[in-house]
Amino acid sequence: MYELLDEHRALEPKCLENFKNLNDLMKRFEALERIAAYMKSPRFMKGPINNRMAQWGK
Repeated sequence: MYELLDEHRALEPKCLENFKNLNDLMKRFEALERIAAYMKSPRFMKGPINNRMAQWGK
């Protein structure tokens, strides 16, 4: 669920503005200690979206 919502935010940053529960879910997930550490590490891949051959986000 997180990955799908994150991709939607990448394509349309304001898409979750009117959905407090989804925004809170995203924030809580990103704040989990191990998730936050991973997202700050060089292993974390913000893009491209979909797979290695995708062009979006390059």
